[in-house]
Amino acid sequence: MHNKKRQEISQVIAAVALGSIVLSLQILLIRALLQLFQGNEITIGLSLSVWLLGTSLGSLLISRLFKWRWFSDTVPLLLLPVAIVEIILIRYLPLLFNFIPGVPLDFGSTGAIFLITILPVAFLCGAFFPYMVEIFSGHVPSDRTERIKSVYIWESIGAMLAALLMSFILFPLLSSFQIVGFFLFLFYAILSWIIKKARGHCFLLTLMVLYLIIAAVLLVAGNTLQQKINEIVFDPYTVEDDTDTPYGNIKILELEEQSVVTNQGTIAYTLPDPYSDESHILLPLLLHPEPRIILVIGGNLSGYLSYLEKFRTVREVYYLEKDPYLMNFQKELIRNRIDSLNFQIRFMMKDARQLLKSAEDSFDIISLNKPEPYTLSDNRFYTREFYQLVRSCLDQKGVLTFSIRSSENYLNPALAAYTNLTVNTLRELFPEIFIIPGDDQIFLVSPSLDIAKRVNNYHHLLKSSKIDPQFFSAAYLAYRSSQERLQSFQQQRLKWIHSEQNHDFNLKGYLYHYRLWGPVSDPRFVELFTVLQQNRWLLSLLILILFILIHSITIRHKHKFLLWELMLVGGYSIALQIVFLLEYQILFGTVYSAMTIIFGLFMLGLAVGAAGLKLMINKFPGIQLARYGIAGFIILSLILFVPASLLPAYGFTDFLLVIVKWGLAPFLIFMNGFLTGGYFSLMTSQYYRLSPSSTAGITYGYDLAGSVVAAFVVSIILIPLFEIRGVLFLLLSFMAVQLIWRGK
Repeated sequence: MHNKKRQEISQVIAAVALGSIVLSLQILLIRALLQLFQGNEITIGLSLSVWLLGTSLGSLLISRLFKWRWFSDTVPLLLLPVAIVEIILIRYLPLLFNFIPGVPLDFGSTGAIFLITILPVAFLCGAFFPYMVEIFSGHVPSDRTERIKSVYIWESIGAMLAALLMSFILFPLLSSFQIVGFFLFLFYAILSWIIKKARGHCFLLTLMVLYLIIAAVLLVAGNTLQQKINEIVFDPYTVEDDTDTPYGNIKILELEEQSVVTNQGTIAYTLPDPYSDESHILLPLLLHPEPRIILVIGGNLSGYLSYLEKFRTVREVYYLEKDPYLMNFQKELIRNRIDSLNFQIRFMMKDARQLLKSAEDSFDIISLNKPEPYTLSDNRFYTREFYQLVRSCLDQKGVLTFSIRSSENYLNPALAAYTNLTVNTLRELFPEIFIIPGDDQIFLVSPSLDIAKRVNNYHHLLKSSKIDPQFFSAAYLAYRSSQERLQSFQQQRLKWIHSEQNHDFNLKGYLYHYRLWGPVSDPRFVELFTVLQQNRWLLSLLILILFILIHSITIRHKHKFLLWELMLVGGYSIALQIVFLLEYQILFGTVYSAMTIIFGLFMLGLAVGAAGLKLMINKFPGIQLARYGIAGFIILSLILFVPASLLPAYGFTDFLLVIVKWGLAPFLIFMNGFLTGGYFSLMTSQYYRLSPSSTAGITYGYDLAGSVVAAFVVSIILIPLFEIRGVLFLLLSFMAVQLIWRGK
């Protein structure tokens, strides 16, 4: 009895350690890949797809080989070398694939990157599930069923504990390499203790001690290793700083007298950069009749000061940057100049929308210095909802200015459509829209100021200001805005006119930006994507027919139907999780830091759902519980449907956003896990009653297989084609069929 109790405690500790190492590696790999792909949140779905593919294959394939003792002893030894190699490999990928910031890789290269960096680690993590079950389970089938549930529950709890530890302690203090070392040390320390108690295998224990030493060295010297890799990857630049913030990874690169600030791999700004300084601040300052209150959103404030100082009418400059690192970086750059300025600088470290909603003064100039909508975080600055807030606090003769990449004299169809999307989104709010064509399109928009007239008078405005710009001289602007160039630009743009606008939840900025830059690397895939979009409703009908066909076949066979149900629920849970992550990023923009807690809450929900089934199964029959589970997923889908449908029309108050962020959002992700965990346990119990001789990882593998398919299809195909509302509608259709048509 005492030995049995000790064995159960060992199982719990091992499962908790497994959950911790699995979640930590998953999060660190996803965060590292987000840096490679410039923070594009769609890559989270692709990362999850490949991760789940690996864990599914590991669970389904490896479990059959544990009958050989030497094999089961070897599996744990593979994790450390594979994990370290993959983390290092990700750092070298920009060199191997010749990354160009802001330009998507071709689909083949993208797929190869995810497969070689995530699949091996995920495969081993998936193999550990049946490994833990086989080590500690008895030979009685019912006992094994309970052990599967137990490992599932405690693994989920371990994941939640790792999420809390990473979010509140490790991320602020340690680098990625050090965190990997920490969790590997913890995992192998616990595994060594368990192996010593269970088997006393001397050779294994010796290797475990060696692994503990390697993990400890990585924990202590991880920063040094990261710096050495940066020196090689970014040569000839010197990496002065490499920091993770709540909003992404920031690097400061230096070469001679030039500094480059990157955020998630995208260039935020360079300094000095007189061209950007003049186009983003000098130009609107000269065109405005009397600039007094200026709002600068992001960008290099230190480069703007020399121009702002020359306008005596300027009284206040608001500099808005929500990232604490970038804010402190700018403060440090101008620290010695603040006292000598003839205007006041107000540093605002908050979300732009918060400031615009609460602004008491009207701004004369709003200079928007954010990357184009390659990510949802950046897309928030180019939507109708954001422009409405800008319009509400911009003076009647105020100027909003920003720029997008373009070409000097030619607009291809994709660039023309992208430009039209921006114009359509602005037009109803800002009647005065003036675009200066060129390698970058400079947008100057206003509620009532005749900007075209001011541009024509630029020579006199510049002369009276007594400013001698390096780039935007009177001659240069006259060339850029000549009637011939403006007419040519307008004619090319109008050839590809459309009526679509970019909203927070319709992802049009994403779509048009991809159409523009995707052909640079993968023209055939973009052509295929365009064809699919043109026939998206036919595609949705075909998907629904295929679903009903598979459902009608599997429902005739109890074994197959149970596995099909597991695949469906695995698909629902990961699809809803992807939608949740995207909506969270749209609303709050902090998914990079919140992702760990989100995944942890989901895993905690899995544990509570799986454990709670034991209480519920005594009160309700299995088929009724299954219906309750599907009904729960339907309710979750409907709740997620609300912001995508109502927010563009009605908006959210600040108070409601706080309630959503700290109350509703955690509850939703927890309930998604709760329903998934409960359904998994229910289907597992029913399956092993029908097939007691099946391997331990088969239900776990099928559950993950459904998640694999859903994560890939939803993130890569359905979200871009159908937007968030279309994906939720399709999921609701599947759930309705499954709820109503369940067989006997």
